[in-house]
Amino acid sequence: MSNGNYLLVYNDKAGTGSFNKKLIYIEKLFRVKDICFKSINIMDLNNTVCIENFDTVVAIGGDGTVLSVLPYIVSKDIKLGIIPCGTANLLARKLNIPKNIPQAVDILLNGTKKLIDVGKAGDSYFVLRVGYGIDADIVNGASSFLKNKFGYLAYLIQGIKCIFNLTPKSFEICTDNQCYKIKASAVIVSNSGNMFRDKCSIAPSSDVSDGKLDVFVLYARNIKEFLTVFFQILFNKHKIGSNVLYGKTHSISIKSANNKFHIDGEACTSKEVEISLIHNGLAVMTP
Repeated sequence: MSNGNYLLVYNDKAGTGSFNKKLIYIEKLFRVKDICFKSINIMDLNNTVCIENFDTVVAIGGDGTVLSVLPYIVSKDIKLGIIPCGTANLLARKLNIPKNIPQAVDILLNGTKKLIDVGKAGDSYFVLRVGYGIDADIVNGASSFLKNKFGYLAYLIQGIKCIFNLTPKSFEICTDNQCYKIKASAVIVSNSGNMFRDKCSIAPSSDVSDGKLDVFVLYARNIKEFLTVFFQILFNKHKIGSNVLYGKTHSISIKSANNKFHIDGEACTSKEVEISLIHNGLAVMTP
């Protein structure tokens, strides 16, 4: 059993249901096991503690909580632990970390340290994806109210709205010393391509430790073309064709006239973004 020092970083706005009850239960489990820990709200992360005093930083929340702690632990001798309490929990699902709280705590204490890659978009780190076009419209458009009320269904509701307003946008993409000007409905650069509660992936051979970024370009111009690609992805029948492109790269830059995008579910704006990868930049406790 690990006898390290744990910093519990919680997001009380994450997920549905009573978060405070979950936090009290988690802290009780740590006390029962006589584990040294400190709990802080994610809003106090940058001004209340010295991260270097802890062996493991535990993100209690969803993917946004993980995103918030990344700047403090990437490329450092500090492990990431995850207790999934958010809406999507995509990184936890990718790493087989369960939502069952006692099981997740047991992984923190008795699990295996796994090195994974970390993406960097501009000055921001990510572990899931950077999304433009309809991906950004869906993720950014799902309000906190809908997510708190309906959970993951909030993204489905927003997605249905978006596919009826599918509009290809202009992009300039540069990778491997080649630049391309395209019109696409979505451009996604991912480290972990799993989506829809880990039911499918926009990256057919996604691996969070392979040292490469996965690139997905959707050219669909209408609902029929969109749904064709969507069901191919849903049933793991990925096909490169006139409506979709899959690829891998070590780095990529994206220029967009529509400067809205998201990084691991957090809304961002910029006309140009340089995206790269830090191989094995993060140690995570896994089963």
